[in-house]
Amino acid sequence: MSEFFRGWRRKVGVLALGFAVLATLGWVRSLTIHDSIEIAFESRAISIASQAGTIDWQIKQWHNNFGPNETFQWNTTPTDPRIPRVLWLRTIQSDMIFNGKKLAWSGHGTRIPYWMCVLPLTAVSAFLLLTKPRKPTQKKQPEPTSTEGA
Repeated sequence: MSEFFRGWRRKVGVLALGFAVLATLGWVRSLTIHDSIEIAFESRAISIASQAGTIDWQIKQWHNNFGPNETFQWNTTPTDPRIPRVLWLRTIQSDMIFNGKKLAWSGHGTRIPYWMCVLPLTAVSAFLLLTKPRKPTQKKQPEPTSTEGA
């Protein structure tokens, strides 16, 4: 067994496979559960959400003296079935608007489908784990040339 893990390729392959499994678990969970993490700084916040088969990354800007109540929030709720499934990268723009004014915050970010993480990680791990390692090549020593007639 220790022979299998010699060299960097097998170790990186197992690491990539571990990340692919974690991303797949997140993908399956996101179909029924909406998880969101928000980290706030003064007038800005970074928000990462997992919902409807996607990972949403967003930067929010607070307006009109509104701000977060906490510097770190983690929320878990059932996924809203009305959220559309995304098949490709999509930029997202969101605002909290009341009577035509940006009330509390506005944000922009990216929505990434989980498959865009899972498939490349799986392909890389399969390549690194299933290809045969190459035998180390030995450099040939140059043969000394004889000088005749010198």
